[in-house]
Amino acid sequence: MGIRHKDFEFDFPFQVQITAGKQAGFYVSVYFNKDIQRGGNMDGRIIGFIVWALFGCFMIGLGISAFFSKKAVGFWANIKIFSVNDIRGYNRAAGKLFAAYGFIFIVLGVPILIGQNTPYILLSVLGVMIETIAIMAIYSLCITKKYKEK
Repeated sequence: MGIRHKDFEFDFPFQVQITAGKQAGFYVSVYFNKDIQRGGNMDGRIIGFIVWALFGCFMIGLGISAFFSKKAVGFWANIKIFSVNDIRGYNRAAGKLFAAYGFIFIVLGVPILIGQNTPYILLSVLGVMIETIAIMAIYSLCITKKYKEK
């Protein structure tokens, strides 16, 4: 079952069977193809990882931009930056933090290549949660404390 065209071919990952019942009317049954039951085809996993990695690359790019910025970069959204005593050092520290976050984010996305129906995907989910909390703690406890004007 699928869509056939002269330029492309797309197979649906499931089959639908509609049968008429005597008492309840119609029954709809959905049967998944065997490759979907095994965790999907590799193309979908690669696309998922590419999207994941693009966000990680965006964070790395944000870190590089912050690293070379002349004005103090902000960390929190919608909050004015505090007075910084060493703008160059502050921007380098924030840039390194953003770049490290992006790199670790990409590494945590590797279990997507295995498949979404594996227990290893929990490494990605829990790892990103822990990584996000860690980046906020590092910024608040270390970078703010070191570069805030007294």
